[in-house]
Amino acid sequence: MEFSKEELQSVLIWIKLPGLDFKYWSQRGLSVIGSLVGKPLMVDKHTAMKLGLNFATLLVEVKVGEELPDEVLFRNEKGNVITQKVTYDWRPSICEHCHKYGHNSDSCMKNKKEVKGPVQAPVADPVLVQTQAPDVPLQVTT
Repeated sequence: MEFSKEELQSVLIWIKLPGLDFKYWSQRGLSVIGSLVGKPLMVDKHTAMKLGLNFATLLVEVKVGEELPDEVLFRNEKGNVITQKVTYDWRPSICEHCHKYGHNSDSCMKNKKEVKGPVQAPVADPVLVQTQAPDVPLQVTT
């Protein structure tokens, strides 16, 4: 079996919409709000059953390189702009160099720095050292 290294094009992320007004908990409402973050795919069981009304939870597909907003703006039925907070249980790591998910700039394949070999100290020519005294054998005392 051969594996090829393909670049990640998108990532699936669960988002939470804390304090979302219950009137926007419809499939259409959640889809519109979720699309401001990415491509909405599904809601979790509690959101579908409208349980735990503190927040709605959606699974969205986000394209690589797109920002993950902390809030989104949408117009309500009266034309008023609503600011909705968005939270994430997990945010993928993103490389500051290539803006792709899954690694940081230190391990980025597109951010290769020139690697230098070990530094070698200069080697001097041999020097003949002359001594004043002749070699004296060591004496062992008992």
